[in-house]
Amino acid sequence: MNSQQRSQVNNAAADAEAQVATAADSVGLPAARSDRVAAAVVGDSAAGAAIATATVGAPLAAAGALVGGVAGLIVGVPFLPAGLVAGPIAGAAIGAAATAAPFTALGAGIGAGVGLARGLAEPPHR
Repeated sequence: MNSQQRSQVNNAAADAEAQVATAADSVGLPAARSDRVAAAVVGDSAAGAAIATATVGAPLAAAGALVGGVAGLIVGVPFLPAGLVAGPIAGAAIGAAATAAPFTALGAGIGAGVGLARGLAEPPHR
């Protein structure tokens, strides 16, 4: 990653954390505590998404890519010869993404819940 990409990722994470902290502030949490809760939610959400994708999503994405590649091959036949190249590639990409995405989202949700519980379980004054 170059520095511009790192900056974009960091800014996106900081924006998400700020939104969670603002929501926590709006329900009455003190600002310092809402910042800690927000950091735990965003960090654990990212960790949960990564863990779910690596353990469940990626192996199933391989199967999704295989099925999508075969479907792309079948759909690409009428568009010879380019369809036999582009069809399986597009089908495999769509199949892999459609298979892995629900597990990534589920892992992020579980991670966010764990982060929320962990952040709220911390003592109020550290």
